[in-house]
Amino acid sequence: MQRGPYSMNRRPLRILLAIIVALAQLSLLAAEKATQGILGEGKPWATAYFVQDSGKAGPTVLIVGGLHGDEPAGARAAAQIAGWSISRGKLIVIPRANELALRSRTRLTPTGADRNLNRDFPQAAGEEPKGDLARALWAFVAAARPAWLLDLHEGLEVRQQTPKSTGSSIIHDPNPATTAEASRMLDAINATVAEADRKFVLLNGPVRGGLACAAAELLGARAMILETTSHRQPLSLRTRQHSLMVRRFLADLDMLPENPDVRPQKSRQGMITDFPSRPSAATKLEIRNPKAEANPNAQIPTVKQLPEKSSRNSSKKTRIRACVIQIPQIRRRRDWGRSGKIYSQHGPFLLLTQPCGFLYSVFHLWNLWNL
Repeated sequence: MQRGPYSMNRRPLRILLAIIVALAQLSLLAAEKATQGILGEGKPWATAYFVQDSGKAGPTVLIVGGLHGDEPAGARAAAQIAGWSISRGKLIVIPRANELALRSRTRLTPTGADRNLNRDFPQAAGEEPKGDLARALWAFVAAARPAWLLDLHEGLEVRQQTPKSTGSSIIHDPNPATTAEASRMLDAINATVAEADRKFVLLNGPVRGGLACAAAELLGARAMILETTSHRQPLSLRTRQHSLMVRRFLADLDMLPENPDVRPQKSRQGMITDFPSRPSAATKLEIRNPKAEANPNAQIPTVKQLPEKSSRNSSKKTRIRACVIQIPQIRRRRDWGRSGKIYSQHGPFLLLTQPCGFLYSVFHLWNLWNL
């Protein structure tokens, strides 16, 4: 097909526009830096931490989960939050602070003389934390100097029903700014709780020897402990409650973009949620289908993982199509981190698409304009 002189004159403009779009995406990727590391690498209690630095002025927020091993909702929620994008400031997350206790599913650390990790932090200036893990965590927090610290926990019973329990509560330090923010978070979470006697309440004063109390008194941070209730409530609900409170908190600080990315992060030790380390032949990818969900009688489809032999013999075109079609479906799933059965062998491809997004834009726009 012959092209007129007008279309030929537009070619340089198309090229220029594609370059501008690519450079804009590249600048956004360069501005936001995501790093990770291991606290106590090589130690039995080693644990991963994640840092999202927006490159823009704003507060530093530190979120900790899993100080007690029998409180998995905080650890799971923190694992999801570690992958959120932020629009300003810095977000630091330690999803599984007490790795040994989480593995054994016990409140106390299974080894060491000081077994309750959240009583091992200093209570006065000059006092040393108790135990190697507490010392490593405290040194990390002191070096980060957070403006805010959120500690994600779980109580056994609902506070309103059992006064001796701290479940379904937000425990805050006495700072008026912390109290005001805790009240806003309380309104957000209670809007999702129907029963009046199960609603969250505010409590004043984190426990002495705990990380939140030490950060507030010795580092000048504004600290809160977010407590869900584990008894007779599914893990998925408790995880969502933690995420909702943190989302409201970060939104109040103007740290969240309109549509934050909520995919879990992956550490050098593997996925920090309960995903399997390797897919088996029976592993399935669970994909949400809004049309099927609207119809109660419809079955939500699943995609079986291709056997190794079939993957090796398939054509290059088929493999590329699998990445382009399946990956966006998995990224739209809102339940990342809520089920241990979700796994994608294309996980590294998801990470690759982020730094290479600007190249894809050039390729995509060029193909569209030359149709």
